[in-house]
Amino acid sequence: PYPPRRALSPTTLGILPRLVEFLGHADAPALQFEAAWALTNIASGTPDQTKAVVNSGAVPHFVKLLRSPDQNVCEQAVWALGNIAGDGPIMRDFVINNGVIQPLLALVNPETPAPFLRNVTWTISNLCRNKNPSPPFEVVKQCLPCLAQLVQHTDKEVLADACWALSYLTDGTNDKIQCVVDAGVIPSLVRLLDSGELPVMTPSLRTLGNIVTGNDVQTDAVLSSTAVPVFAKLLQHPQDEHCQGSCLDHLQHHCWEPHPDPGRHRRWGPPTPH
Repeated sequence: PYPPRRALSPTTLGILPRLVEFLGHADAPALQFEAAWALTNIASGTPDQTKAVVNSGAVPHFVKLLRSPDQNVCEQAVWALGNIAGDGPIMRDFVINNGVIQPLLALVNPETPAPFLRNVTWTISNLCRNKNPSPPFEVVKQCLPCLAQLVQHTDKEVLADACWALSYLTDGTNDKIQCVVDAGVIPSLVRLLDSGELPVMTPSLRTLGNIVTGNDVQTDAVLSSTAVPVFAKLLQHPQDEHCQGSCLDHLQHHCWEPHPDPGRHRRWGPPTPH
């Protein structure tokens, strides 16, 4: 889906430290923005190009810029960190270990415009994404209160990425599933599953399907939210055979497989947009 990127030339590599230096010019937000934009574009390339940006020391600067009073600078930092975190588990954990969670979550507030909030939610989703290893759950579970808010938003892209984040967080052990259940998101997920919007329905179904692979109490939490009639409705959905197949899989699991291997289902998200 993306054009091929050539390897970074020695000239390009040579300007990375200078671009990172510009990120620190708090007295010149226009310069910070342009430098952040250039670094974001480089980080959206190949894994080696992303690594070059990280090795140049950009990540701590981007995390600091999440608190910038300039919204354009702040949003560009969010976009850059989302690209880096989406590169894989190593880069994701590097971003997490640089303290991204709290300043990022602080951007989830009523004053944040919807286009900006889409980038914030997408970046949160990338911080929850990927396995082998999974992200440190004790850290990423701090996202759950914000995700519980985001699944009640009206923007479809925000809803979709918030649901994908929840699907990643429920793809694991029962204690992780329980944290998501305790966040109170199941009624919202059932409502979104019945929304008729396929980009939102798919990750909602993934998350609910992951929850019912847990223990009986977790399964009952889904069933008590009137999910079964919605599942039944989706079995007749005219637009998406994949939704029908997923529903059959989850219903079959509930009825005939009370003690599953929690890792046997393949659960995945959409391609990470750079």
